[in-house]
Amino acid sequence: MFCLVYASAGVSEWSPSEVEEMLLRFREKNAQLNITGLLLYKDGSFLQALEGEESVVRELYQRIAIDPRHQQVTLLLEVPIEERSFPDWSMGLRVLSSREANPKEGVKDFQQAFDAMQDHNDILDFLRSFSDRM
Repeated sequence: MFCLVYASAGVSEWSPSEVEEMLLRFREKNAQLNITGLLLYKDGSFLQALEGEESVVRELYQRIAIDPRHQQVTLLLEVPIEERSFPDWSMGLRVLSSREANPKEGVKDFQQAFDAMQDHNDILDFLRSFSDRM
């Protein structure tokens, strides 16, 4: 099993309902690919964890990285995992408020939040904290 986490900026700032509509289309495909994960969205920025077989996850990430709806796609984490953090979701979605997206005082965006974290366990714990509240 494998987990990959990336951040990106959308080419436009979509409304939460537009993001939900897009995600509905992708959930069926993720289920077919046996991909699980979590998508966080705030003010045009995405943070997504993808879990599944390594080759499938990497192929999906490559498609996302060249998708014209994304820009500044940044790979934050790629790590083998023993078990899924989001086993029940073909893709969970959380639209964040400014307060939720800033887990540390003074953090302005996802990239700064991850720069402040020490290792992959911190990153996965950060993501799990949102799934626990859904």
